Amino acid sequence: MIRKVVGMLERNWRVFWMVAGGFNIFFGLFMLVDYQLFYQFIGAAGMHPVDPSWMRMTAWVIVIFGFGYCAVSRNLHAHMDIVIIGAIGKVAVWSVFALPHILGAPGENTPWQMGLLTCVDLAFAAVFTYYIFTRKKLLVAA
Repeated sequence: MIRKVVGMLERNWRVFWMVAGGFNIFFGLFMLVDYQLFYQFIGAAGMHPVDPSWMRMTAWVIVIFGFGYCAVSRNLHAHMDIVIIGAIGKVAVWSVFALPHILGAPGENTPWQMGLLTCVDLAFAAVFTYYIFTRKKLLVAA
């Protein structure tokens, strides 16, 4: 019975990590392929990065982390470094784009839609953190 439950938990975590990876890969490629369309999507039409190469580099980092999360789905016990760095990164992204709106100091003309989108990152960070602290239970049960 315990093995069946553990198998179900592992399957659910594998799906979660694939979704997390897909989210990053989708939005990273979206930014990479057409950052101006991405800006329209987040309500920042007309804004342009100081240097488009920074936007492309950021997009590639997002895509690479997406592939990292997919790697976690393939081996739930071997990639805690990716999970920890991902949790920290997602909180950092949220703090840059959403926290100023929450504190009432938007600054730098960051659109509220971007802040809202990064709330998804904060939700992912919460689940990443939960995984970090409960993963050992999954290992012991297996």
